[in-house]
Amino acid sequence: MNNTHYSANLLKYMNTPESYNMNVSIYLKNILTHEHLYIEEPKDVNIKNELCNFISLSSNEITLENLEKLKGHVILYQYPDTSTWSNSYHMSFMHIENINQKNDNFVLTKYKKDTFIDSSGKEITMVDRCIEKLYRLREQSSAYRIWLPFKLYLNEYIT
Repeated sequence: MNNTHYSANLLKYMNTPESYNMNVSIYLKNILTHEHLYIEEPKDVNIKNELCNFISLSSNEITLENLEKLKGHVILYQYPDTSTWSNSYHMSFMHIENINQKNDNFVLTKYKKDTFIDSSGKEITMVDRCIEKLYRLREQSSAYRIWLPFKLYLNEYIT
């Protein structure tokens, strides 16, 4: 998995329990700002400044070909809460595992994997996956977004 576009601080944060509790305001427009990010940061890691440099893909950039370019890269995926009363969206570090052109969907896997020891002493790794339809990113772009580090965006979409 390619995470070379991330700082050591952000990589450290991605592997903390706090990275599961990332949210962003529903009032966010197209730029991540400190006031819209609801993130619990460990004392020794400051990531808000770095996240404010991320760029979201626009709805016309959400194509199968462009998602294919992101396979193997860690992305920041934004998605809505299950409650209609929520005033924030969730954000998770994920990677695109698979793209299904026939069904117009893709499979995302969370970057951080939880492990635990079962009663027999065997280590079990939990993998969180979700299947998303491309139309959600294209048509509901305020709720569903893919955020990329600026350098990754430049390397994959500008050059």
